[in-house]
Amino acid sequence: MSIKEFIKARVKSQLAARNNYKVTGIPPMTVVAGASNTVPRLNLVVMGIRKGALFGGADTAIRLFDAVSPHFQRHRLIVQSEAEDSFDTEKWAGWDLDSKPHAGSKTIAFQKQPNFVPQIDESDHFIATNWMSAMFVRSARRVQSVRRPSRFIYMIQDYEPGFYPWSGRHLLARATYVPKDDAIAVFNTQLLHDYFVKNDIVYPMSYAFEPRLSPSLAKHLGKLAGHKKRKLMLVYGRPGTGRNAFDMVVEALENWSRTDPNAGEWELVSLGEKHRDIKLAKGLVLRSRGKVPLDQYASYLLDAAVGFSLMASPHPSYPPLEMAEFGALVVTNTFDNKDLSQRVGNIRSVVETTPVALAAALQATCEEFSRTTVPASAARAFLGGEVEFPFLPDLVPKFLEG
Repeated sequence: MSIKEFIKARVKSQLAARNNYKVTGIPPMTVVAGASNTVPRLNLVVMGIRKGALFGGADTAIRLFDAVSPHFQRHRLIVQSEAEDSFDTEKWAGWDLDSKPHAGSKTIAFQKQPNFVPQIDESDHFIATNWMSAMFVRSARRVQSVRRPSRFIYMIQDYEPGFYPWSGRHLLARATYVPKDDAIAVFNTQLLHDYFVKNDIVYPMSYAFEPRLSPSLAKHLGKLAGHKKRKLMLVYGRPGTGRNAFDMVVEALENWSRTDPNAGEWELVSLGEKHRDIKLAKGLVLRSRGKVPLDQYASYLLDAAVGFSLMASPHPSYPPLEMAEFGALVVTNTFDNKDLSQRVGNIRSVVETTPVALAAALQATCEEFSRTTVPASAARAFLGGEVEFPFLPDLVPKFLEG
């Protein structure tokens, strides 16, 4: 989404809220009870599956779904924010539209499809992937018969109330963490799990996993040996996502470009979300490339000597880990119990998250690269092992309980 599109959507949302006095932006929650069916079905509830939507946490959720799928005879994706025109028959070969009669055992239900409401039966098991999908799952479970499964899986990939100011949406997101006995919490990283426990959000049944580097990127790691890094600073730039603190990123770069006498030697590229190019001191320009294909992203990761990525939340976020895994020296921030510098040596975590302190860290990091004579090598930033969800043998029987 461009900045212009983001602002337009935000203004539209604010006007709707002002005129209707309703919490806006919540996808449809309507479901109906279907015919009785005793064949277990696994449902993954996601926001979108269109091209470009399945990355980061969404891609991880698909992998969890795939890992649990062998225990079920029927499978369904429930897509909350898209209609059937998002259905890519090539990518989802072998899957039918849930709205069609006589659909097979693998279907995709698009909730924004006109005149269509997903049918729920007593054998439906659910994986929620964010707070809105958790709201949907609880709505769906209310229409199931008394023979419904005991629990659903709540995949928690960040502290999502923090995505919003204190507001109705903030309260709704927090509310999904309140009933705990009906959910099996699966946390994306032990760090995030520990943050929840620290804030007295404790689930009777919970697991944590460490994500792996995306296979689409990992296949390029072998090229790093002998590859010469250059004075390229890779910046994670997402102006439309507040938790990535793009305003702080820009102010820090402005400070760094003025105070570092050697700043002019560096090339700056922003990836993540398209924005206007930003002029800095010494003729430097932060050039935006937006969201690029993974192979092109891997090329940037191979070349970049320095990475700069902020995240105002307890989740580590993938970009600084990806940059570090490819041998870049990375500047990021601490947050509560999160300090990625304790995980891997080529990450510098800044405690005092101000433009001046971040600029000083960038200068020190650039100077460190200029001094080093050691070729770049891959670092172990992602902690996930060969088996990404090793707890499944313990989780699945609890999930299957009636």
